[in-house]
Amino acid sequence: MENLINSKNKISYEVISQKQYCTLNSCNAMAINTKNSIVISSEESIIIIYYFKQNSFKTIQKFKINSSNINTLNFFKIRQNFVCGCKNSSIYLQSINMIAKSKFIQKLDANSGSTLCLCISKQEDQVVTGHYGKTIKIWSQFQQYPQQWTCLYNLTDHRGAVYGVSMCENQQKIISCSNDQQVFVYQFQQQCNQWILKQIISNDGLRLCFITNDIFVFQPYAANYLEIYIFENLSQKFLNKQKVQIQEGGQFCNEFFPMIFNPNKGLIFNKSSYNLNVIKCKLRQDIQKKEQQQIDFILEESIDFYDEYFCGSISDDGEYLLIWNNEKNQISIRKYKEK
Repeated sequence: MENLINSKNKISYEVISQKQYCTLNSCNAMAINTKNSIVISSEESIIIIYYFKQNSFKTIQKFKINSSNINTLNFFKIRQNFVCGCKNSSIYLQSINMIAKSKFIQKLDANSGSTLCLCISKQEDQVVTGHYGKTIKIWSQFQQYPQQWTCLYNLTDHRGAVYGVSMCENQQKIISCSNDQQVFVYQFQQQCNQWILKQIISNDGLRLCFITNDIFVFQPYAANYLEIYIFENLSQKFLNKQKVQIQEGGQFCNEFFPMIFNPNKGLIFNKSSYNLNVIKCKLRQDIQKKEQQQIDFILEESIDFYDEYFCGSISDDGEYLLIWNNEKNQISIRKYKEK
């Protein structure tokens, strides 16, 4: 991250012309693979697969995964697989190599209500899901059969639906937010091989994500700012150290399109009501010790979609921002620009 977020240039994501538009009546989730060659999107219970080349989409496959709406879509980076979470609590692991036959590798039954959020660990050996049934589940691969997954941990401390989850890079902490108006911080204890609830923060919101192992960002509901939490060694707790102004219209905001941190560009993408805010994470120049990093957060761009019903995805290299919005019912392509 250090070699990219010291840039002083102003950045934006500009709409580029397309040869062909993808029209969808609805869309709760979208993802693009690491090679920027394949895009997947949801339309209710249907998954649509596109080739993405020369700023254009070509539909290659459509299939109905089940009778329930698809809420989350995430690509693995190391392997050619993706995972989707559904309203009926099912989670499907699928391979790009099997899409021609519309088959999946494995179906996981969470039995915890609608899957509202999902994140994949840095090593891609764990998947964390948050559910309407007040539950966080941590799924892991079988060592002998890496294509097969099972639920190892079931965290049931929340008293409301879990709308956001994030796991830090070293995979030792998980944060979550819920409509019980609490943010939870879990830490993995090697001695007992368990996830322990270490901290409870009273705050209401839908979105949060880790920036480093010791810094995370949270957006309080209907607030025109983000809160920056930094881990303090003395108290062994995350403390709210900073607020960052964003564009927030005060309108209702749904849970789809989670907060995303892109380390390759050092950018946070945060949906807030009708707006998508793009925030630059910039290292301060006077840092001497890596463990004492300080980061400035700068609002670079705010895009107004005039409706809360929009979702999108950011390419792994940060070059492309793909957005579906309810006003046009199309996926638009935006390209990274420095000025």
